[in-house]
Formats: sequence, C-alpha cells, structure tokens
Amino acid sequence: MEKTIESCYNRTSGILGSSKYWPDEFPAEAIQGYLSPNPAVSSFANWTKFIFGYCDGSLHQGYTKDPIKYKGIELYFRGAAITRSHIDWINEKYDLKGASKIVFTGGSAGGLAVNLWSNYVK
Repeated sequence: MEKTIESCYNRTSGILGSSKYWPDEFPAEAIQGYLSPNPAVSSFANWTKFIFGYCDGSLHQGYTKDPIKYKGIELYFRGAAITRSHIDWINEKYDLKGASKIVFTGGSAGGLAVNLWSNYVK
C-alpha cells in the first residue's frame, strides 16, 4: 500500500494532483487525430468530445470521507464523487443530455473511467 500512497503523494504538486491546472477547454490546435475538430482529419469532427484525465488514486471509483495523512499532507480519495461532479459540470456547461453524438475518451486512469462510467453517462 505504501508504494501506492507514495505515488499519490508524489502527484500532489503537479498536473496529475489537481485539476486546477487544467483548462476548461483545450485550444483547437492542441487537439489532433480522432479528436480533431477538422472534418478532413476526423470522422468525429462535429461530435461533442470530452477528455477524462487522471482523477485521484482511486481510478474514478470509490469514496473515503476522511483523508489519509501521509508525510504531513492530507490525501483525498473521492474518485466516484469527482467523476459524478465532472459529468454534472459537463452537462450544465455543454448540455450533455441534449447532445446526439458524444465522444468520451481519456488517458491513463481517464481511459479506465470512460469504460467504467459509460453506462452512467448513457
């Protein structure tokens, strides 16, 4: 367990430790491949797209009310609540329920979230 906690601790000071470093939207020039907004590049160009990134050490699952204290800081594992909140935010900002074609994708733990949460989104 300590190695997992150590990994989470090491992420706390960077982009994988908090979404406060992430933009609400990626600039169009940063999006390539099947996520591209260019119809010549992607069959999904005009679809609504959302990218799930890293969440916390719980892989977008589970919830612990109390943080785990490690090396003088508190680590929170609230993946399920974070992901539901993320989906609610997407719906409020982009009318997810009104979208007819959606692409959900993600990297690392975000890729796992897509598989684990796709029925919830549907």
